[in-house]
Amino acid sequence: MRLRTTWAGCLLALALLFVGCQSPTAERTKPAAVDHPVTGDCLVIPINSDPPSLNFLTCSDAWCILVARFVADSLVDEGESLETVPRLASSWEFSEQGRLLTFHLRRQVRWHDGAPFTSRDVLYTYRRTIDRTSGARADQFQDVEEVSAPDDFTVRVRFREPTILALDMWKVPLLPEHLSKQSRGAAMDAPSHPIGTGPFRFVRFERGREIVLEANPDYFLGRPYLDGMIFRIIPAPATQFRALLAGETDWSFIPATEWSKEPATPAFRKRFQIFEYPAMFLHYIGWNERVPFFSDPRVRQAMTLALDRQGFVEKAFHGAGVAAAGTFHPGHFAYDPERRPLPYDPQQAARLLDEAGWKLSSSHGLRQRGGREFRFTLLIFQGDPMQQQIASLLADSLGRLGVGMDIKVLDFPALLERLHRRDFEAVLSGWVLSSNPDPTVNFHSDPVLGASNWVSYSNPEMDRLLLEGRHQTDSDRRREIYRRVQELQSQDQPYSFLFFPVARVALDARFHDVRASPVASPLKPYPGPLRWYVPAQLQKRSGPM
Repeated sequence: MRLRTTWAGCLLALALLFVGCQSPTAERTKPAAVDHPVTGDCLVIPINSDPPSLNFLTCSDAWCILVARFVADSLVDEGESLETVPRLASSWEFSEQGRLLTFHLRRQVRWHDGAPFTSRDVLYTYRRTIDRTSGARADQFQDVEEVSAPDDFTVRVRFREPTILALDMWKVPLLPEHLSKQSRGAAMDAPSHPIGTGPFRFVRFERGREIVLEANPDYFLGRPYLDGMIFRIIPAPATQFRALLAGETDWSFIPATEWSKEPATPAFRKRFQIFEYPAMFLHYIGWNERVPFFSDPRVRQAMTLALDRQGFVEKAFHGAGVAAAGTFHPGHFAYDPERRPLPYDPQQAARLLDEAGWKLSSSHGLRQRGGREFRFTLLIFQGDPMQQQIASLLADSLGRLGVGMDIKVLDFPALLERLHRRDFEAVLSGWVLSSNPDPTVNFHSDPVLGASNWVSYSNPEMDRLLLEGRHQTDSDRRREIYRRVQELQSQDQPYSFLFFPVARVALDARFHDVRASPVASPLKPYPGPLRWYVPAQLQKRSGPM
């Protein structure tokens, strides 16, 4: 997306404002340069759960996406300020007034099994993605008229009309076309050993324990300095932090309850680098509109008004977050600072429930309508104390309003499967946000365009605005469109938009050349960990076994 480079300065300014006008490295202990980059050591990162699969074609959970980021490659990626940077495409240009995008591919790139990477792999990825039987997110390619490959190192993408997603849609892991011939077209749809061109090669996936990667010695940018990466499954954040302190892992989010304790000590800051940044993440509660309770927007508004979101952030996160009015992050283009989150107002919530016909029953204690009690079940993710806290707070608040709420705890694969089937009444979860604020996939009523519209939200005006926003290249007009989108999000409340967290993470100080981003985790920008190294005298882990 060409416009992103012009937004980078605005994005950076907003992000810095969001964290109190301090540099994101203000809370980072930067090690002094020691020696020069050398190979060796492994990076161990805890993750909350097993990915449901390592199918890079259909990745929708954070952990599969994280693994894919290092095993696979995309044509383009995001840099430290979320600007578009080359990856497998060495360069690109637009022509025909934005309707034709031409990629020039890197040469001498090989898949992990030694086969050469060519434009045929890009065509194969595109065709598998738009194949409705694949389960992939085809919505991002809706504006593509044709993808062609005039030679092995050129890809041309022709659009029906200009779109702001022109580059973003190619930030997807590419698949090996040559393997499809061996598996009759089903390559990587259910991989047990995924193959990529990325900086690390897949070694093994032991469910409930770890995912192991090793350095790719033939990577086109050169072998990573680290010998490998290990993603260790540790469900509870508190346990992840203890594992960091014990030296069992190298990375951990710092629980809010710990922030003013050990992380504040000189000994901790000598041992670890600390990064603080406004996470591109949104916690939400989704209200399934197929369920009679939540088909009325007045009820959904009441659910949000009943929850003291900012109070929760202050108490549970020591203020490291901000209540959200919608899906637009303070660092996003077109974020509307005048759009305030719905307040904590249980009296207004009670009035709205009355208006919607849910009346308090003196005999039953719960609100009723048409003889049916207002009692529903909220699904939450196993092993996350924050989710338990929010769910308990909501249950208490709703109980005082005469609404019953039960809590059902599921592991992440089971919760994700229920979302895909729309088999729930309410769910507490979150979205990893991209640098592009386009929320079509979460809000459009078309099941192809709105592939992650879990709550079956439908509003014709929203549908129209979302598509207008995708094709509007005038930044002022697009800002107007997205401000109306934010207004509808607030008005309809298909989700209770909870809060954007400020992330605080610690990384073992032995890792050098780790660069901070003002708006993202140090793991996210490309090439990121490819540059990290550990001086020989500080190395502590052998390569993957």
